[in-house]
Amino acid sequence: MNSVADVWTNVLQQLKKDLSETTITTWFDELTAVDIRENTFYLHCPNDFKKRYIESLFIKNKTFRQQKLHIY
Repeated sequence: MNSVADVWTNVLQQLKKDLSETTITTWFDELTAVDIRENTFYLHCPNDFKKRYIESLFIKNKTFRQQKLHIY
């Protein structure tokens, strides 16, 4: 089984197919993979502004839609 960190690395690799490196660095640099429970991937973002921005714009991204993600 893949670790939580391995899954997050895979998600980031998938996102890089659709988003620029600057976008990845700007918006996803503070996210930390925390857990996978009941087919849901949990991420932590200590910055509320980034969290809301990611939820409002990037959750529409096909990579995110294919995963059950929860950002807190």
